Amino acid sequence: SSGGSGLNDYEYLRFDGGVRDIIFNETGQDIDVRMEGDSNSALFFLDASADSIGIGTTSPSTLLHLKGASGEGMPLRLHRPNEGGANYGVGIEFVMGETGDASAERVYGELSMAMDGASGNAAGGSAHDGYFAIRPSLNGAPTERMRITSDGATVTGDLTATGGDITANRGSTTSSLTRTLTLGGARNGTNEFARINLDNYDSDGGVSYTGVRLSAWNNPDGVNDGRFTIKTNNANAGLVTALTVDSDTTITTASDLTVGGNLIVSGDSITVNAETITTEEAMLSLGIGQTAEGVDLLDYGFYGTYN
Repeated sequence: SSGGSGLNDYEYLRFDGGVRDIIFNETGQDIDVRMEGDSNSALFFLDASADSIGIGTTSPSTLLHLKGASGEGMPLRLHRPNEGGANYGVGIEFVMGETGDASAERVYGELSMAMDGASGNAAGGSAHDGYFAIRPSLNGAPTERMRITSDGATVTGDLTATGGDITANRGSTTSSLTRTLTLGGARNGTNEFARINLDNYDSDGGVSYTGVRLSAWNNPDGVNDGRFTIKTNNANAGLVTALTVDSDTTITTASDLTVGGNLIVSGDSITVNAETITTEEAMLSLGIGQTAEGVDLLDYGFYGTYN
């Protein structure tokens, strides 16, 4: 009753031997439950009016609300005491219903932490390596898309940074430190196996396009060679190869080559339109082009001989 007045005679607790249940608030009244700890007065709180449970709070805002102390950074621990091998771990499963069946319990994703490799559960408190895995559901089956290990992260599928940058900092000032960005493809024959698109959004025209593409290819012989191309886009007419570097280090441009400084040839010859110029020294300076009748199409000023 309330204050001994007898105005609110509710059933608070029921012991049901027929179904072997202990039931609190069987009639569904607005009756809260609070359990105190030694120093936490809201160690467990059932808020009947909100149909919520608070741990560490008397004002739960969700079905289950955990609030740690001011100096407690991890108020929740998931613990699996059994020992196991690699990939043995513990996690959280995300389940929802479906159209027409709210209780279907379809798994839409998983977050898990597991042992990484043979040393993941070594006895003695050392070499306990672990990895964190994100597995969204693909056709109803949780499929790993990201794994963060003790020494890095691996993404399966596309990685998109929307509204932000992808930055690989050095992370250390140690000398002889090298960072590597690797794009791995699987193609044979004369095919593009890895590429980087440099995209832009033209706010004036409201157009998104790829302005430049850097690509790696198999060479025409397709025997584990590498060819590098740079493609550019003019007036959004499509990507066109501007520069090619073949596996034999031959460099080919698709149109004019403008040199802002000196053009220095370290070899002993240069070929222009199938005509070969042999130099006496490992340097060649190109002069002004001539088109007058009776002279060569190009007149060269250089130290050497022209055959």
